[in-house]
Amino acid sequence: FSVLGNLATEMNIDISIVVKGGQGLAFTTYPEALARLPVPQLWSVSFFFMLFLLAIDSQFSYLESFFTAIYDEFPLLQKRKSLINLFFCIILFILGLPCVTEGGQYVFNLMDTYGGGFAGICVAMCEIIALMWIYGADRFSEDLHFMLGFKPGIYWRICWKYISPFVLLFIVIYSMCTHKLIEYGGIPYPLWGDRIGWCLYLISVLQIPIWAGIQLFKHRKDWKKAFKPHADWGPADSEIRQRYKSHFTSMQKEYVINTITDYNGKLETKSASQNTIV
Repeated sequence: FSVLGNLATEMNIDISIVVKGGQGLAFTTYPEALARLPVPQLWSVSFFFMLFLLAIDSQFSYLESFFTAIYDEFPLLQKRKSLINLFFCIILFILGLPCVTEGGQYVFNLMDTYGGGFAGICVAMCEIIALMWIYGADRFSEDLHFMLGFKPGIYWRICWKYISPFVLLFIVIYSMCTHKLIEYGGIPYPLWGDRIGWCLYLISVLQIPIWAGIQLFKHRKDWKKAFKPHADWGPADSEIRQRYKSHFTSMQKEYVINTITDYNGKLETKSASQNTIV
């Protein structure tokens, strides 16, 4: 902020004009500020090399999540892992070419707004609701207890189960109510561009009800099974999986014993109070 403030002072313009989010901040404003530092070539190379490393790091995480989901669903594809990875990387490279054309900034801004902004918040809201209310906050806490050796505090459980879902729901509703046609560089998108953006949004978000409906259809005779973890749910390693199941078995036994103890204690208290009255 100090660099941007100094840049606004030297250019004799308001800082609100200098500080703009998005790609302009990284590729226009910061390079302009770096050009005013001593040895600007060194700082510029360092800055853009940092952006390059950040981009590569982001691609690692995105592709790893993508490929992990594919190989978990279709284990036989792991025999051709190198070819499958190369194939999808080429496909994704081709799909990204429109972003580097003359109007690529408009394409990228459209994808980033609808495919990454709105859709990401909705998916996050559905994920946390499914995790905390369907899978169960208590079971999730026990998973963390098994992996880390301690349970998360009551503050985190309240945030995960109550505060975060409602905050995300509020953001989704507020974003929908205040939505207007997006623009880039002061130029608004045409109506058909907005519709394309909503199609990108629906492609991501509709995956949730579609696959949920498929699971409900598969378990149409007993819908409760669709809301429970699969029988093979747990760590992939067989030894760790056995420890995982033993951990939950002991937790369930402890819960039953505590419940019976509390129930017997209430009965004894009730019996003692009745004898006192008599």
